[in-house]
Parts: sequence; C-alpha cells; structure tokens
Amino acid sequence: MRKRRFDNKYTYMAIMTFAVFFLCVLIFYYSFLFPFQSFYLNASPAFKVVDRFTNFVPQGIDYVESDDAFIISGYEYPEGYTKIIVVDSNKNRFEKSIVNSKNEKFKWHSGGIACRGDFVYVTGGNRKCYVLSKDELLDPNNNEITITGTFKTDSNSSFCFVYGNCLFIGEYQYTTKFITDEKHHLLSPQGNLNTAMVFAYPFSKDSKYGVSTTPIMALSIGSSIQGMCMDKSGRMYLSASSRFDESTIYVYDFRKVVQTVDSTVIRDDERIPVFVFEDSALIDKLDVPPNAEGVTAYKDSVYIVFESASKRFKYGWLFGTEYVYRLHTRRFLE
Repeated sequence: MRKRRFDNKYTYMAIMTFAVFFLCVLIFYYSFLFPFQSFYLNASPAFKVVDRFTNFVPQGIDYVESDDAFIISGYEYPEGYTKIIVVDSNKNRFEKSIVNSKNEKFKWHSGGIACRGDFVYVTGGNRKCYVLSKDELLDPNNNEITITGTFKTDSNSSFCFVYGNCLFIGEYQYTTKFITDEKHHLLSPQGNLNTAMVFAYPFSKDSKYGVSTTPIMALSIGSSIQGMCMDKSGRMYLSASSRFDESTIYVYDFRKVVQTVDSTVIRDDERIPVFVFEDSALIDKLDVPPNAEGVTAYKDSVYIVFESASKRFKYGWLFGTEYVYRLHTRRFLE
C-alpha cells in the first residue's frame, strides 16, 4: 500500500508539472507570438545575422545582386562604433568596422544602407550620407573599411534604399524624441498628417560619388518609419516600429502614389514635386514582431532585419529575431 501511494504521489506531481509547463507554453504563445501568427505563417528565417545579446544592433539591410550578398548596417552597443555585416551566398558572415581618414573607428548611428554600382551609401541620422567603396566592403580579407566621402542630405537621413535610377534617403519621426522639420509635415488629401520626408537623388556618372546631391522629388510619409524598399511590381514596403509597440509592414501601390502631384517643397529656392502617401494607395499591412528595422526586396520576397535580439534590447529571443526574415510577397497578392 505504501509503494502504491508513493507511485501515485509522483505520478500526480509529473502530471501537474506537465500541466504547468503546457500552461506556460500557451501563455507564452498567446502573449508573444499569437499577435504575429500571420507573419510567422508567411515568413521564414533567411539567415542568422546576430547571436542573442550581441553588442551589434542591426539597422539597415540591402541585397547586392551583382555579388549575391546581403549587407547589414548597425552600431555597437553601448560603445556606438559603426559596423557593417556582410553575409555571402554561402551564409558566411563577415564583420567590418568603419574607420575615418585617420584610421580611427567611427561613431555614428548608422541607419540605412544601400548599394549601387561601385558605391555603398550609409545614412547616419545627422543629415549626412556616408559613401563607401563596394569592392572594399565586400573584400573578405579585411576587417575595416574607410569612408570614401560624405554629402549633405535634405532630411535627417535615417534610412535609404535604391530603386530605379535614384537613391532615396528618408527620415524617422517619433514623438518629441525624433523631431523632423515642420516644413516636412503635410496633410494628405484624406486629412492624415504625414511628418517625414524621403528625397530622391538621381544617380549620375558625372558626380563624384555616383549620385547627384540635388533631389528631383520627395515622398511624404507617416511617423515611425524605420526602412523602405520597392519591389519590381511597383509595391513599396514601409517598416514602422517603436520600442514598446508592435511593428507594422505597410504595403503601398506606388503607381497610385505618384499619379498626381499633391504638393511641392522648396529646396534652395527651387520647387520639387512631393507625392503624399495616403490610405487610398494602401494595399495591405501586416503586424510583425517589435523593433523591425530595415527592409529590402529581392525577387518574390521582402527581407526584414530586427534590432531586438541585441544586447541593447535583449528580448528578441522570444520572437526569434536574431534572424533576418524572408517574407513572401504572395501574402499581399491574396
């Protein structure tokens, strides 16, 4: 009788332990993952960009088609030194520190990154765009890359991307912490307030760094945009997030955005057309895990990088955001 009671006791404990574990799994799922189930159903990890709690904080991402490689910009926390990670076609990962002309490690909040021709463009949130050599960046035999040059931009230069014959450089606005020029605040025809601008700079073989520093048009966008890109079908993807809220990928039909000139902006006493993003051009939106940053489009997918798995935020392991995720664009065609 004593042995049977002993067995019953430990059987009961085992059942209760399993029940508590199962309950914890359910709480975890519905608290953290359930709100993003559509994202996880339509996206898959493409490659690992950071280890959990690493000091590298990813910010921007671009795909270099000519070299079949991804480049990810970011900075080290808490030191603040800028760094770029290169992931080649075999998923080999190389880290590159950025140095100035004095061969000193450079500090700035390196946000977006984009490549075109021989140059790589990195935005820094300080109204400047930094220019690097693509060949030097993609060379696996060196760990440092020297800044080739800089040029002044017309926005706070938080992110950038390439589409067509233009380098687009945009800014991030969020509450009173990240403030944009009031001249960049526009009401859409539907009455929505857009608080940030993206300027388009045409590429030019005659320009020193391969791109003209005079924009030919601007895009008026909403707040909290961390990254943008465009696919070959004319869909533009905007990554919006803040530290304490979920992130959202907004998908717009860019052909509808540019059907009419909604406004103009004065730039050095010259007017350039401004196209305003509004709900009438919105195709879809998708909630994704917190702290989504840069996005880039390649073939039938959009690739998203997150900063939440870094040492600065730490909680990204709950969502698996140490990976760059590949989001299939068929999700937005259904």
